[in-house]
Amino acid sequence: MKTLTNSLEQQINDAFELIDDTVYKSMYVRSEQYESKQFCEIKKICKKNNLLLEISDSYVRGHLVDGKNTDFVDFSIILAEPCCLDHALQLLTEKFLEVTEEIYGEIPETRTYYLEGLSIESISEDSINIVVETGT
Repeated sequence: MKTLTNSLEQQINDAFELIDDTVYKSMYVRSEQYESKQFCEIKKICKKNNLLLEISDSYVRGHLVDGKNTDFVDFSIILAEPCCLDHALQLLTEKFLEVTEEIYGEIPETRTYYLEGLSIESISEDSINIVVETGT
């Protein structure tokens, strides 16, 4: 029993180390738990109905080396197995950086956006598309 406990303890410690490495990589800041609960319920519906979850944003931008801002860009991610809102926001941030690097040839410094809500943009036979609503 002691070996199993030690193994589980190590797995938990490893998971927490991964969390420490990823928590601060999102340009989105959540102030309420409401959005997490919304995301969780949408995630359950997607899983129950075998749907993909698409998350998009089009009202964010970053700062370039020359001091200028990027234009607003449309981008989205598709999740087959969404785990949590924080992870989805991290992946959305990474997608923003990827898209802007393709456009501008550099990775911009991200701005901080406060998550104000999630809204359903569309529902199709194979996916639910939600949009993050943000403010600065």
